[in-house]
Amino acid sequence: MRVSDCLSGFRTWLFRALFGLMLISASVQALELSFAESQTQLDLSRQSIQQIQEQLSSPLTVDDVDLASLRNELIATHERMQILALSLEPELNAVQARLNELGKQDEEVAETDALRVQRQQLLGTQSQLDGQLKQAKLLAIEATQLQDQVIQRRRFLFQQQLGMRTQPLVSVGFWETVQRDVPTDWQKLSAVFQEIKASFKEVSKWAWLVALGAAVVLVGGLVFIAMRLPFFAITHTKPSRLRRSFHAVGLIAVYTLIPGVLFTIIDQLLRSNVGLSDQLSKLMAQLVWAAYLAGFVSGLGRVLLAPNRPSWRLPPIPSKLAERLSPLPYILAFLLALGWLSQQVLILINASLSTTLLLNSINILCLNALIGFVAWTLGRSVQRSRRIDADPGAEWLPPWFMTVPIVLMMAVTSSFLAFFLGYNALSGVIVQEVLWLVLVVGSAYVVLALLTDIGDSLMLWVRERSQEYHWPVSQFRTRSQITLLLTGAVRVWVVVMAATLVFLPFGEHPGDWVHKRLGFLLEGFNVGQLYIKPSALLSALSVLLLGVLVVRLLQKWLMERFLPVTSLDPGMRGSTANLFSYVAYFFVFAAVLSSLGIGLDRMAWIISALSVGIGFGLQAVVQNFVSGLILLAERPIKVGDWVSVNGADGNVRKINARATEIEMFDRSTLIVPNSEFITKSVRNVTLSNPLGLVKIQLTLPISTDAKKVREIMLTAMSEQAEVLEQPAPAVSLDGFDANSGLVFGASCYVASPRQVSNVRSAILFETLDRFRQQALALHPTQVMSLQATEPTLKSSVVTAEVHEKKYAK
Repeated sequence: MRVSDCLSGFRTWLFRALFGLMLISASVQALELSFAESQTQLDLSRQSIQQIQEQLSSPLTVDDVDLASLRNELIATHERMQILALSLEPELNAVQARLNELGKQDEEVAETDALRVQRQQLLGTQSQLDGQLKQAKLLAIEATQLQDQVIQRRRFLFQQQLGMRTQPLVSVGFWETVQRDVPTDWQKLSAVFQEIKASFKEVSKWAWLVALGAAVVLVGGLVFIAMRLPFFAITHTKPSRLRRSFHAVGLIAVYTLIPGVLFTIIDQLLRSNVGLSDQLSKLMAQLVWAAYLAGFVSGLGRVLLAPNRPSWRLPPIPSKLAERLSPLPYILAFLLALGWLSQQVLILINASLSTTLLLNSINILCLNALIGFVAWTLGRSVQRSRRIDADPGAEWLPPWFMTVPIVLMMAVTSSFLAFFLGYNALSGVIVQEVLWLVLVVGSAYVVLALLTDIGDSLMLWVRERSQEYHWPVSQFRTRSQITLLLTGAVRVWVVVMAATLVFLPFGEHPGDWVHKRLGFLLEGFNVGQLYIKPSALLSALSVLLLGVLVVRLLQKWLMERFLPVTSLDPGMRGSTANLFSYVAYFFVFAAVLSSLGIGLDRMAWIISALSVGIGFGLQAVVQNFVSGLILLAERPIKVGDWVSVNGADGNVRKINARATEIEMFDRSTLIVPNSEFITKSVRNVTLSNPLGLVKIQLTLPISTDAKKVREIMLTAMSEQAEVLEQPAPAVSLDGFDANSGLVFGASCYVASPRQVSNVRSAILFETLDRFRQQALALHPTQVMSLQATEPTLKSSVVTAEVHEKKYAK
């Protein structure tokens, strides 16, 4: 039943996917609907629901075909009521806004007649719109409830059919009924064929030529695309597994479209040139869907096996096994399409039970034979793989693969046993479950392979861009994590959807499942007192991702484009960009809350909870955050400053919301809370562009020529390019005596304190070199050494020796 209904479920899935676009245009349609038209829709929907309720409650038997028709009608009613409700809400809000502009009526002040009439008209319009809106929502709920009843009724009928026993195919009575009923059914079928033949004859030759040309162009173009797909994948993708998965998905799409487009052209040709009857029109529509199903199955099998291109094969299937199984996808596609179409023809001609059983039995036997052949072929490959050492032609198979032929053989055996015992419905369900499992698992495998390869390619792209543009490590990690999370979330969603489709309850139509799941996403559900709407969650997530992306792009534009052309220094640019990001993220957060349906006026309880949390445990966090804002506004320190805090010196590298990063002179990083810069004393060495002071102190012997030393030191300082002329360098004699010698002090200024160390070193090198040239010696150095007395002595005698070390030339 699932395989026979999968195309109908696919059609419903597409219809529901387009429902979002219908919702978007609903507000425009509402402007064109008058009260009378809206009420007409409500009345018709109410009558339809009442009729369906009477049919479900009547004692007459309602078969599965009637229940499917009721289900489709309820889905359409539910869609109409949702669109109508969505179209009435803007009008009601507009009327309410107009009433708010008028304000409440003041009894003490007399209103004009025009104002009073306008208020009464608006109140009447508001009452009508509110009543219609409530009716539409109520009818949508009733339609949903009736859909659940229809699904339960169909499931009950399906379970009854599984337990029903009919005459076996090998019994004489079965063939007697077939011989009796088939001629009548054949006459009905012949009448349908004659109608189709007559319809084809009524089409003019020019129409056939146009259709043939369109078919040649479209189908030829699709065939050309299929042939060029490998070349396109090679030339437009980098050498990776994404080539295989992209080629696989493209090939499945082409295989699906080729027969579907061909039969769609024939269907549109008949519809546009011949007035088809309702029954024939439904048959042609089912024929089109059967063509799409056959194309999809053949394309999926062609991609999974890939007998002619082993390097493009997605699953690890041996080449010989793929060659043996290569014709099976086309045979399976033909049998599925033929079985699907035969069921619709039987319904169309209202065939007898014996004819229906005969065709179903033939279809079941063919599918069982096909599955049995696959199980036998896989079993032989498994046996050969076990003798891989003795058989050179054997190919290795993974261990889990060995269980596949066993499961298939058990399913075929059970189906044959149920068939020959007369339980045709049970036998057909077993076959359909196997085929349904193969289709779902195969489709999910291809989609997962594509998503995995896309994720790997994105990670490679992020890594290459990181190396090319020299991204910071934090930026590379953030983008890598976002890529992995998104691809992982989509893959998990695909696995969950595939598992849910595989384990559908017996008798449940895939279209019903799709409708319920998408309705659940659109309408939401309650968890206690909390109302959760998945579509709102997805919308909020989209707003969050888009908002973060926009804020980062704007922040990057400010830093790289706008702020560099202003008079702000680099440190102020970074502070301004950070402050902008804080404000922008606040608005993004407000937009996310609005997408969830939570206005800022409803956040009072959250603010209250935050105030309590701040009072108890978040004081330090808020204090640091506010201190960070003060630092960005007042700028006592900025990025690039040389600061000294808590005895540690370093350069400010980044001012974050909670803490400031200081790079020490040994390249380590010190994290200082922002409150430390506000509440404690901080020395900013480079604030307000200060000058750097270089100080040098030398001690020379008392006999040294002081004027010559002064001249040498002034020359050494003036020859340094970094030394400023104003204030001018100076040399002073700080003191002298016979013991300590002459003490000289020299000072000069440089443009920045950061240059002091290098300039002082250069001046000392130059000074010592000139002292060597002028034979000037530094002051003698006092050295104390400890010496022990003879070992026989019990005490040690400490002597001090003074060595005079003169400067060596």
